[in-house]
Amino acid sequence: MGDNLESVQALLAPASKSEFHRALIMAALTQSACKIFGHSNCADVKETIGALTALGVKISKIDGGLAVDGSEIIKNQTVELNISESASTLRFLLPVLGALGLSGKIFVGERLYVRFNDDDVKFYDDIGMNVKKEDGHIAFCGKLLGGCYAVSASSTSQNLSGLIMALPTVSENSTIFVNGAVSRGYTLMTLKMLEKFGVKHTADNLHIELAGKYKETTVSVSGDYSAAANFALLGTLKNSLNVLGLAEDSAQPDKAFLKILSDSGGKTYFDGGTLCVRKAETLHGFCADLTDTPDVFPICAVLAAFATGETVLIGTNRLKNKESDRLAAIEKNLSLMGINFVSDDNRLKIFGGNPKPFVPDSFSDHRIAMAFSVAALALAEKPTYDACVAKSYPNFFEELERICQN
Repeated sequence: MGDNLESVQALLAPASKSEFHRALIMAALTQSACKIFGHSNCADVKETIGALTALGVKISKIDGGLAVDGSEIIKNQTVELNISESASTLRFLLPVLGALGLSGKIFVGERLYVRFNDDDVKFYDDIGMNVKKEDGHIAFCGKLLGGCYAVSASSTSQNLSGLIMALPTVSENSTIFVNGAVSRGYTLMTLKMLEKFGVKHTADNLHIELAGKYKETTVSVSGDYSAAANFALLGTLKNSLNVLGLAEDSAQPDKAFLKILSDSGGKTYFDGGTLCVRKAETLHGFCADLTDTPDVFPICAVLAAFATGETVLIGTNRLKNKESDRLAAIEKNLSLMGINFVSDDNRLKIFGGNPKPFVPDSFSDHRIAMAFSVAALALAEKPTYDACVAKSYPNFFEELERICQN
């Protein structure tokens, strides 16, 4: 493309949190020795590692990644786990615990206890497990068997992914009929990882058929598009930069942000495995349906604030039951930026183009903190460190400062 890749700042994207969760759980369920290459020190992945370790899985550091040995994973016992605020760890592991014949309690953080709702409870009831909220913890029991399941994934895909990951450990092949699936890309990511561990499947939008057992393997986890989206916008607004470690053919749904950025006038391209982000001269309003990619809603709202004209973001119904009420958090920060907006009928209209300097309010939500820190920095305000980013990207502010010092 004619650019010198060494002439602009570069950063290495952290390993995908979504991929790492899945790889860890599947590696443990091979009940043999596997290797995972990539590194993540985010809080959510640590919670999954801690839970698996409590289940008898041996996880150790190796050069460039982790060794996972599930040969001594426990079965048919009563257990107690503590996973703090990791919703993905909770929803991924509950079906797995059922498949292993385990019962017990999972202690969770205050916000996750609220987020775990009647839709979650019904999902587990539909697959033959008894799961309920009790005094700050989640109680569970019930053996998960193979066979035919009809489930709803209308509020989250995480429970469905957990079921998909659990079923290869039981003796029978299984079929899942899915009603009202959201975030289909994340289900596809689960199935892609399943292939790497030797499990065969056929799938369409309505049903999934699984056959075979997990096999010992070595996998590599690619860079996280959800985290990289923040720096892609920073490069667009402030200084051109390059992002390393992202897979151009990734199945991660949040890769869609690059297309959205392009639709608004941004300039990104891949060159030899490097994502090149070039500062844009002008940005204009756009329309994006984020129903299946709610994690990039905050950074898309920031993009809209800097884009001239009207932007329409669809999918606000997916934002309330996150680490915060994300719609309220986005609206508050847009107001602080002096940006007008209208929210109704599952969409947010943003009238951007002239944001003013502001101090972000993170609502203790990592996605909000990162997205609006990028906005503040682009408006010459030095963002304030917020510990909530540890959930997905602990060194986010260090990278932000390093990139913008040069």
